[in-house]
Amino acid sequence: MRDATAWTLKDFSDPSLVELFVAAAADSYFAVRHAAALALGNLADKRAIPALQALLNDSDASVRESARVALGRLGESANG
Repeated sequence: MRDATAWTLKDFSDPSLVELFVAAAADSYFAVRHAAALALGNLADKRAIPALQALLNDSDASVRESARVALGRLGESANG
């Protein structure tokens, strides 16, 4: 259920959702972290950078790749 909610919300462009997705980036389920990374990239808000950088070390490859792409959208290098 958490992953379905995150996937549904990921396309919203409301900046008030940044904090929600930053928290979701630390979820125990990889699909939630993946959706959070996608959402944070879509929101393109600099407040997401620390959470996205942390996701670069995620155990799941799809989460790492989503974080890398999101950081690129924010103009940040995946190397920090």
